[in-house]
Amino acid sequence: MAAACALVLAWPLAANADPVAHQVDGAASDEHVLVILDRSALCDPADGNPGDPKDPHFVCRYAIRGTYADQSMDAYLGAGSMTGRFLIDTRSFDGSVPGYGCFGITGGVVKFSPESGGRIRFKLSRAVGRICQDFDGIDVNAGDRSITWLLKATPGACTPPYCGAAGKLRWSSSASPDPEAPPGVVEYADTASFHGVVTSP
Repeated sequence: MAAACALVLAWPLAANADPVAHQVDGAASDEHVLVILDRSALCDPADGNPGDPKDPHFVCRYAIRGTYADQSMDAYLGAGSMTGRFLIDTRSFDGSVPGYGCFGITGGVVKFSPESGGRIRFKLSRAVGRICQDFDGIDVNAGDRSITWLLKATPGACTPPYCGAAGKLRWSSSASPDPEAPPGVVEYADTASFHGVVTSP
C-alpha cells in the first residue's frame, strides 16, 4: 500500500500552459452618440455653475457602436462588433492655443465582440486619454475631433476565450460630426486604428 501511495505522489503534475502574447493591429469604423441623462450628464456647459464641482452640465456622455477588424498575423481579436461609452468633463479642457485644446477622459469602456464568439472589455485610461478639438466654452459638439486613448484589458464583462486576458491597446482616431444623424441627435463618425499587445491566459 505504501509503495502504491509513493508512486501516486511521484506522478508528475500537469503543467499549466504559459501565457501567450498576441500582437494586435486593427481598424474600426464607429459612431459616437451623445447621450443625455437627467441629473448625471447634461453636456451643456453654458448653463453650468462653476462653483459646483458636481454640476452635470459640464459632463458629456457618449455611446460607442461600430465594427472592427484585427488585421494582425494571428488576428487574436478577430473581426466583429464593438460597443462602449466614454465621458468627458468640459472643465478638463486645456487650451494650448486660443479656442483649441484637449479634454481629458473622465471614464469609459470599449468592448470587442468577434463574430466567432467571445467578448473582451477594455477600460479607458484617465491619465492618457485625450479628445482634442475646437471649443469656445459653450458648444462641445461643433467640429472635428482627434482622439487618443489607452485601453487596458479588464476582467469584467468578458466571455470565453478572452476571460483572463491582459494587455493594453493604443487607440487613435479622427471623428467628424455626422451630417446624416437624425434630427436632434448628436453623432460623430469615427475612423480609428488600434495596436498593442494582449496576453491570453
